[in-house]
Amino acid sequence: MPPKKTSSKTTDEKPKKKTSVKKTAAPLEINEAPVSEPKAVSPLTYSSSSSTKSSKKHGSGGATFFVIIILLIAVAGVYAYQKKQTDSVVSKLSTLESKLSNKIGEIEVGIDTAKQQAEEDKMNAIADATTKKYTSAKYDYSFIYPTKYKVVSLNTDIDETYKEQIVFMRDADRELYADSLEGGPTISFRLYTNIENLPLIDWLTQNTKASNVSEESQLLDMTIDGRTAYGYNWEGLGAADAVAVSFDGYVLLGTGWYMDEANTEIRGDFQAIAQSLSL
Repeated sequence: MPPKKTSSKTTDEKPKKKTSVKKTAAPLEINEAPVSEPKAVSPLTYSSSSSTKSSKKHGSGGATFFVIIILLIAVAGVYAYQKKQTDSVVSKLSTLESKLSNKIGEIEVGIDTAKQQAEEDKMNAIADATTKKYTSAKYDYSFIYPTKYKVVSLNTDIDETYKEQIVFMRDADRELYADSLEGGPTISFRLYTNIENLPLIDWLTQNTKASNVSEESQLLDMTIDGRTAYGYNWEGLGAADAVAVSFDGYVLLGTGWYMDEANTEIRGDFQAIAQSLSL
């Protein structure tokens, strides 16, 4: 009789229990069901929801962009209109300013012209009161001279070539030089015929007794009544300024005999009279 069979069963049973426990724990497939189901369903559901939201988002973004474009166009249009209006106003203001400036300029010119005319009228009135006009009765020339000068000599047709002479003297000098052999400072004009119709400069150098032109004389070009003339100086019993001008077959010689260079008044009067000549 084998005494240890019972213990052998006991030993065998214990391992079986351990195996059954392991079998119970091993078949648990908890990880398979949860993983397999979400993988099949969840991606489809999430993908559908995402595309819907994305389409809504894109649709909303496109509408917003369109509204922004419309607003920008509207703002640009308003700005362009306002700028056009502003430019128009600025242009009109500039035109108005220009017209006002021109009108003011015309008014100023008118005022200046009126002042100038008034001044000329005043000077003419003074001139009329302080000057006289000599006009040759026989020969066609005239000039203006101050009233402080008096005609002391007038001769006409002196000889064949010497046609006229007129001499002026200041009242004060007439009294001062009444008993003087020199005669005192005078202004005179002498008219000669230019029979050969010589150029003026040739006539002056060929008729030195009348013109008092010498080799030392310096003839200065000048214009009298639009005609070529010469100015020069000569000396003899004093000093004199002289002018010479030719017209219509005549030569007119003017002389301001001032005797002393300090006598500047008569020299100025002579130049003014010579420039007033009308031929």
